[in-house]
Amino acid sequence: MAVIVREKVKGSGEWWVFINHNNKRSSKKVGDKKAANNVKREVEERLAKGELGFLEEKRPTLASFGEKYVNDPDRPWAPNTRTSYKGQFENHIRPHSIGKMPLDKIAMHHVKDFIGDLNQKDLAKGTIQNIVVILHSVFEEARVYEYITVNPCTRTGKFIAGNDKEEGQGEEISAYTPEEAAEQIELSKSLGLRSHALITLLIRAGVRVGEALGLSWADIDFERRTALISKSWDYKLRILGPTKTRRTREVDLTPYTVEALTKLREETKGLDSEPVFCTKDGNRLSDHVVRFQYYKVRLRDNVTLRDLRHTYATIRVAKGDNIIDVSRQLGHKKPSMTLDVYAEWLPRHHKGQVDELDSLRFSAPYTHPEPEKPVVKH
Repeated sequence: MAVIVREKVKGSGEWWVFINHNNKRSSKKVGDKKAANNVKREVEERLAKGELGFLEEKRPTLASFGEKYVNDPDRPWAPNTRTSYKGQFENHIRPHSIGKMPLDKIAMHHVKDFIGDLNQKDLAKGTIQNIVVILHSVFEEARVYEYITVNPCTRTGKFIAGNDKEEGQGEEISAYTPEEAAEQIELSKSLGLRSHALITLLIRAGVRVGEALGLSWADIDFERRTALISKSWDYKLRILGPTKTRRTREVDLTPYTVEALTKLREETKGLDSEPVFCTKDGNRLSDHVVRFQYYKVRLRDNVTLRDLRHTYATIRVAKGDNIIDVSRQLGHKKPSMTLDVYAEWLPRHHKGQVDELDSLRFSAPYTHPEPEKPVVKH
């Protein structure tokens, strides 16, 4: 029998009583330390008398506990992440039979069956992985509250199948050719300086639309021809948040892009603290306004606003540019992701490079030369 009083979060002032008796666990938040110690004495007396009924209290279901978890306003999540977690939980975890089960009754085989049902849906592998991440996080939180002792969602990634479409992978990518990209930039001049500069930035710098709309003039270094990408504009919530990867990066700007931005700033007389792309009232543009303007002049109907970012990437990859630099500019977490998404645009004709091997005139399989042995004088 063990009854322990502990302040779960040091310095919080919230004291808990934890009970472990005959492999049955229970915990309860009491209040201050004095009240917790009083409860501890009462519990020890009841256990000594064999009164065990209070240990049989029902654990919350996955659905009820998970709902509180994903809706907790104190979670340090970006707005888009919070929205995504809520949606995935409500659409896939809550309505499933596993959601109706008490937390302490869920075993790994239940999680395996849940993932198996997700595999039967037309979901991308990355989407299923995200759902499992949420499920794992909910169980980890349940462990903190000592509703469970083992996370049944641990090491279940091997059960995930789905299709192989991860973020940007396997999707149909439409992009402009270099010639079309130049023509599209020229056509955007008819929309005015603001839209022309924005479309030029998307095509020539490869930033995301939200990242472009999140820029302030202080982020643009005209002398060094760089832009600091540290935030993104969420047009739905109308707030500035972190970038998709929650990382800050510096992107290089072409001379023409800097020229377009310079003209825009001269016309708007924008201050450092003001948004680069905004309405006459100083409010940041919304995504649908940008899309509406672009669709007025787009060259091909199958090239969306998002595809302007793909255009930047495919042109650079096809040129044979350093894939690490392309990945850095795009803000991908790893160069391997850039390779996976844009592999079909990699240069494929390398016969000249292969032919160069003959110029080395190998007469035998190449080996590193043996180092000369030092002469030892006696």
